[in-house]
Amino acid sequence: MEPVYHHPESDQSAIEKAFQKLEEAINAVNDCHKTFEGQKLPKLRDRSNAFVKRAIAYAQEQPNLVPGFLDIPALVKEYRLSLQMDKLFSKVQELAKTINNTALWAGSKAIQRSFAFYQAVLKASMENVPGTEKIVEDMQKSFLGNDTAA
Repeated sequence: MEPVYHHPESDQSAIEKAFQKLEEAINAVNDCHKTFEGQKLPKLRDRSNAFVKRAIAYAQEQPNLVPGFLDIPALVKEYRLSLQMDKLFSKVQELAKTINNTALWAGSKAIQRSFAFYQAVLKASMENVPGTEKIVEDMQKSFLGNDTAA
């Protein structure tokens, strides 16, 4: 018999709490994600990353060229935060892929086992085993898209 993956409710609760804690920690860093949601903003990519690095280096080397309104320590903090969030985002993407693959695998196994059960009940129904006809009829509703059961 094939092994069954076990995921206790306590694990699910711990995972959800960890996600909540992660979200709270990120929200505590900066609320900007709400402010700029949906707006078109310049993106920090490879070329612009080099541009920002150079700007910081030159501004720190030549503070006499920095306009009075430009806060270089804030620029450095924002740049570091961007790098940290990019690194975190990459890890979250990997985790999302793992979660999605696990959900697909588990769903596939569930449908395979359900089909095996259905086939057994269908065979029993053909042999006139009492009570199986009702199960077959009910399960067939799912195949026809008429299933209202959750």
